[in-house]
Amino acid sequence: MDDEFITVITPICVNCRSTGFMRVKKEDLDIYHEGRVFVQDCFPYLRRDELEQIKTGIHPKCWIEMFGEEE
Repeated sequence: MDDEFITVITPICVNCRSTGFMRVKKEDLDIYHEGRVFVQDCFPYLRRDELEQIKTGIHPKCWIEMFGEEE
């Protein structure tokens, strides 16, 4: 098992009312929780929809249901 990464529970999604999970580097999560760095700078290896899930809990599928596909 890779000790560098950890599975975190993301906030409750406002669309489906479920939590989600994301694997991130432990060190990056600690920096993010300090609140002094933008989420995209903490986790440069995550896609935009994954960053949104970390911040707001909205799952990628739920985002599309709520707002449609990106143009």
